[in-house]
Amino acid sequence: MKNNVFCLPLLAGLALVLSACGGPSEPEQTLEERVLARWEHMIERDFEAAWEYYTPGFRQTTPRLDFAHDMTRRPVRWTAAEVVGTDCEEELCRVAVELEYRVPGAPSGQSGMRLSRTIEDQWVLLDGQWWFSAN
Repeated sequence: MKNNVFCLPLLAGLALVLSACGGPSEPEQTLEERVLARWEHMIERDFEAAWEYYTPGFRQTTPRLDFAHDMTRRPVRWTAAEVVGTDCEEELCRVAVELEYRVPGAPSGQSGMRLSRTIEDQWVLLDGQWWFSAN
């Protein structure tokens, strides 16, 4: 009987830990949070922080400062991002993102226009973490 007193809190703690692991929806929720966090950095033009969301392989071959420098040279200015869908298979997800943007250097009044389009980001699950794949 004395052993049962110690087992009960242990089992309750184990159940709590296992429930924190979540079901199938948790990886997608975590994925959506990471997608939006990466895009928020892109919108803020904090490309060094956005680089942190890329796959480890990309980060090994592309130095953070080189990536940031290349991104600052792009004429597009992202203004908003919203996840509008996911299509996941095992450890790969294609995420549809509705982006709003403008192109400041565009000709004849188009530079002030706010445009939008849906793009597809690809994310991979490596060692329990979602990473943006630059393809």
